[in-house]
Amino acid sequence: MVAASLPLYDMKITKRLKKIIIFGGSLVCMLALYRFIYEPIIDYEKGMRQDLELKAGLISRYGKVIKEEDKFETSKRQFEISLDKAERLFLSAKTVALAAAQLQYLIQSKAQVYKVNIRNASIGKTEEMGDYRKVSVKVTTESGLRGLMSFLHDLESYPKFLKISKTILRGHVSNNASRINTTLIVEGLAAIK
Repeated sequence: MVAASLPLYDMKITKRLKKIIIFGGSLVCMLALYRFIYEPIIDYEKGMRQDLELKAGLISRYGKVIKEEDKFETSKRQFEISLDKAERLFLSAKTVALAAAQLQYLIQSKAQVYKVNIRNASIGKTEEMGDYRKVSVKVTTESGLRGLMSFLHDLESYPKFLKISKTILRGHVSNNASRINTTLIVEGLAAIK
């Protein structure tokens, strides 16, 4: 019983026990450093990497959206330019009567250039075509063959939407000159809403 009553503080620490305690203490310190310092840093870096990857993906998608938006804006501008060009091809009057008068003026100005005599001009039918109106003018002319051909060609190639829908020719020779009487129906589109 004497041996059992020895106090613990009398215990001698041997070199081997010292090494085990130092090694164990070092191992506990290393585990504590790993658990409380290194592992949170690794988790933080992993979170930062994921956050950076997410932000890089968002930036990449944003760049694609910007490119698509630029393409859309470019095509929209091209469409607006095409629409503007197309609208310039229509008669610019606000009413059917003004569109018919504008069409008659165009015909008369072309007729004067090619020495085509306009004997009669009258407004024909108007027809609604969606947002536009087709305005027609019936014109009776008298002219020579060359002047008439040039006049008709100029009307057909005029930079507005003009169409000669009907042509009736009657020719006669008088006093060594041939004259051709022509009845034309000329149609044009007007942006009347």
